[in-house]
Amino acid sequence: MAKNNILAEIKKVYDQLDDSFDALYAECQTDEQKRRLRSLFASARDTYFAAAAKALTDKNATVDALTKELHGVNDQVQGQLADLKNVVEVLNLCTEAVKLAASLATLAAA
Repeated sequence: MAKNNILAEIKKVYDQLDDSFDALYAECQTDEQKRRLRSLFASARDTYFAAAAKALTDKNATVDALTKELHGVNDQVQGQLADLKNVVEVLNLCTEAVKLAASLATLAAA
């Protein structure tokens, strides 16, 4: 997977949370959901900026597999954000996306 694609998938996690933060926050029904959303947003932001600051490489099959997995999760998040029917499911998918992005940023860093 090309390094631009890796960084693009990590950035997508951050962008989706950034662009939808207010709508997601309004859908949160508990203080715990609001706390979780703020934490996910901060983690996604930090992961993206850390990855952007490093040179990423595509020489690892694990990096390639994680990038493809992250792409799939990002697509699911995007679908869930379109209608915001289930904030718990969105938070769960965002949690998975942020974890994958963090793992990918760590593994792909040169």
